[in-house]
Amino acid sequence: MKNISLIGFMACGKSTIGRVLAHEMKYSFVDIDKKIEKRQKMKISKIFDTHGEEYFRKVETETLEKYLLKEKTVISTGGGIVLNPKNVDILYENSFVVFLDVPFDILAERAAANNQRPLFREREAAYKLWSERYPIYRSAAHFIINENEDIILKTVHRIMAEYYNYMKNL
Repeated sequence: MKNISLIGFMACGKSTIGRVLAHEMKYSFVDIDKKIEKRQKMKISKIFDTHGEEYFRKVETETLEKYLLKEKTVISTGGGIVLNPKNVDILYENSFVVFLDVPFDILAERAAANNQRPLFREREAAYKLWSERYPIYRSAAHFIINENEDIILKTVHRIMAEYYNYMKNL
């Protein structure tokens, strides 16, 4: 069975949906950003500050490749993983890619409730980033789900149905 990879902008619910989806399917759950932080022994923001974005993106690709080799895994990716075309290709070839499509205003609302999202303090910059990434998310996905409801289980069950349908047609 192919893995399921969740993509989308920060605060779209990749980790939350991913955990519930993995539980419902009896799959493993992997949060790529958390794995990177554990391996590097520092927060993502500190990695960027200390080593730069290029270094982070290299580690991100290595981490993604490692976990895509596993089976029956739900993978929560970082919001910028689609910036590297190689990542998009390996995600698409080795997993069922789901874009959690959430309107920017809802993302900003969610981020405001979570002070650990410093990028959203500069709303205009966050909107610019979201706008640039949005078409990439759409084109990188096997399935797009408008996840602007707060009904997690409903979203999870829709993803599961699409996944099983996708696997049937392989």
